[in-house]
Amino acid sequence: MRIRGLNIFSVYTVNDGDLDPGYSCDKISPIVTKVHNKSMGMKWIYDPSLIGFPDLGEDMIFLSHWSLGNELKGGDQS
Repeated sequence: MRIRGLNIFSVYTVNDGDLDPGYSCDKISPIVTKVHNKSMGMKWIYDPSLIGFPDLGEDMIFLSHWSLGNELKGGDQS
């Protein structure tokens, strides 16, 4: 089996009081995705430089597709 890519899907929301007019990225946890392939000794990290902020009571969806070619194979240890 060959793995051609990964689809990374996250849903997040903002609670009342989470954001204020002077917020900074240090206060907000970014969406960071880490994938480790122990079999091949490889690591991929995706840390988007820009994310959207949903309105209060709404959800935001983050979707990322990683085309990995031949970097992962069925049975690899992660």
